[in-house]
Amino acid sequence: MKKIFFLFLGITLLTVRLSAQEDPDNRKPVNIIILVEEGIGMPVLTAAQFIKGMDLNLSKASAIGMMKTSSANDVVTDPAAFGTAIACGIKTDNGIVGMNSKLEPVKNIFDLAKKKKKWVGLVTTSTVVDAVPAAFYAHQPTSTSYGNIASDLIESGISVFIGGGKKYFRTKGDSTTLYKELNIKGYKVLEDYRDLKSKSHKSIAGLMNAGALPGLQNGRGDYLNIAWLRAFKTLIRNDPGYMLVIHNAHINWDAANNDKKEMIEEILDMDSLLGQVLRYTAPDHKTLVLVIGGFETGGVTVMGNKLSKTDPNMKFSTKLRTATMAPVFAFGPSASLFSGMYDNTDIYLKLKSLLE
Repeated sequence: MKKIFFLFLGITLLTVRLSAQEDPDNRKPVNIIILVEEGIGMPVLTAAQFIKGMDLNLSKASAIGMMKTSSANDVVTDPAAFGTAIACGIKTDNGIVGMNSKLEPVKNIFDLAKKKKKWVGLVTTSTVVDAVPAAFYAHQPTSTSYGNIASDLIESGISVFIGGGKKYFRTKGDSTTLYKELNIKGYKVLEDYRDLKSKSHKSIAGLMNAGALPGLQNGRGDYLNIAWLRAFKTLIRNDPGYMLVIHNAHINWDAANNDKKEMIEEILDMDSLLGQVLRYTAPDHKTLVLVIGGFETGGVTVMGNKLSKTDPNMKFSTKLRTATMAPVFAFGPSASLFSGMYDNTDIYLKLKSLLE
């Protein structure tokens, strides 16, 4: 009987071990998609859920974390320091992109991904030289050095980037236009929503607007869904995998304006995009999807409304960013790595461990 018992125990332990190895959620991802939503905190997500009238796609997350957001020189971060924290794994001063507080360039997670033969890309509702996406490829002492950041982008080796900021690459009558350099580097330059639906190309520079893309209420339309799909269809052609960053700055801007309606619309637009991303990537269990709040803006509270379940009486207490911890939602393989409470720099460290 003892022999039978120990034989049974051995088979059981082996089965558990093999099951753990085969569990797709325990595998390292082949692909990584990061959705960055500047300005969100848990209260505004609560309000968005009430207004939507059903659970957000965020509720499907298999792991949720809370991220501390301070920068090197302030308890309240800014987009440049936040972007550098998650992209480069260091605390830097507000206003600095891809460099430490001594203004020394540091490696970013795109660099590590490219070393693993992965293609990298970004999509933004802001300009492609905005501080947050710039932290994934640029090294500049000031986040407003847009011309220098644009030059860094051209030299970065990013396979696809889509957003606004055309004016930083081409000025009317300028014979030194950066468009020439884009062509030399092999980029297919796209300048219209309709172009995003055209046949894919290995390297795409999508410059959809002179400045940032407009907000939803000002005619942006279905840009995010179209742009992400073009980036996805480009990057998925690479067998070793890809890393894609999708960034929405309008949530932060709307919060700074205390514009409740537009802020909620932007959040719901990102949540709709998340639903599409999950539909395309979840079935093969190869893609880790992260949604990162970045930092909270507006000091939002939800006071409640006895007369309406869909009007949660959302209030702002400031027009500034706050030091409140920001949420992180993770889906897919290795999602559990992003549960718990940690610093914003740990995002980089966790991603790095998945690339090793």
